[in-house]
Amino acid sequence: CRTPARGGAEGRVAAMAEFDLDGQSLPPYASEANRQLDAEVKRKDAELEEAESKLESTGGRVKILTDHLVNVQQELVNTQQLVDAKRHEIETEEHLKALTGRQLGRLQAETVRLQKVLDDTQDQINGYSNQLLRGNEKLDQFKLEMNWNQEELEQWAIAERQKEEDEMTLEKYRRADDAKVRELTLASEKLTVENASKKKELADLVTETQAMPATPLPKTDVQHENMPRRTQSSRMPTGRLPTSKRTTTA
Repeated sequence: CRTPARGGAEGRVAAMAEFDLDGQSLPPYASEANRQLDAEVKRKDAELEEAESKLESTGGRVKILTDHLVNVQQELVNTQQLVDAKRHEIETEEHLKALTGRQLGRLQAETVRLQKVLDDTQDQINGYSNQLLRGNEKLDQFKLEMNWNQEELEQWAIAERQKEEDEMTLEKYRRADDAKVRELTLASEKLTVENASKKKELADLVTETQAMPATPLPKTDVQHENMPRRTQSSRMPTGRLPTSKRTTTA
């Protein structure tokens, strides 16, 4: 059984060698179905090669596009970081701008206030300057009217010093007079007290004498009785003397 089979395979190889077949062409005895099948296989092989060629070309392009996509994504990340940094920078600049605007407003208000203070101060300076100018003019006019020279000023100073010395001397005398007046006043008050005491003693003596019983006295006794009255009468002006003196002193 095997011999015929080996013989059949060998026969086909011999036949292919006889017809100069390269494995790509069908032998002349191939049927129409085999020929159509061979054409279909060759067509599929061509399509497969074309597809493989396209796949290889497409794979290269895909790799290129993939690498480009990676680069684009990295560039996108970098661009997004730049955008975020720029946004943060813009926000910072806006914040600083707002702060600067508020500070500028305060500075403008302060400038207006200082300008007003400066204007007021300048007005005061002008007023003081005008007053000083008028004062100098009055002083010059006064000097012209008085027409004082150095000698007259010295004489005026001497007279002023003499006046002060005279006032000091008068004050000294006035104090001495005040001390003398106080001394005389004290003496007058002392004499007044003594006079009042003497008057009281005299009044008590008169009262005591009047209270004694009346008895007839000899003429000699009457004369002796009148003698104390004359003595008292002679003493009364002496008792009034301090009062008169005090009144004169006052």
